Amino acid sequence: MAVETGFQTRDATRALATGLTIRSPRETAQDTLAWLVTRPPDHKWLAGITAERERKLLAFYGDRTSRRSAIPTRLSDEAHPSTGSG
Repeated sequence: MAVETGFQTRDATRALATGLTIRSPRETAQDTLAWLVTRPPDHKWLAGITAERERKLLAFYGDRTSRRSAIPTRLSDEAHPSTGSG
């Protein structure tokens, strides 16, 4: 297992003392979804993948659990979903 230098190794004492609260992942996800649905349909996201790229990836990979061994570890340019071909 790779060691993630610095990951979860910072002291949060000062942040906690000034009011930082730690929430559960469930609560964070619920609040994020509640915020997400307030965005207008034409909102231009600055991070993440486009809906078109997501559609291509889902079409390319399909149900990963039923054919895990058939999924390549690296896609060729011809088959890669982001190239618009394959």
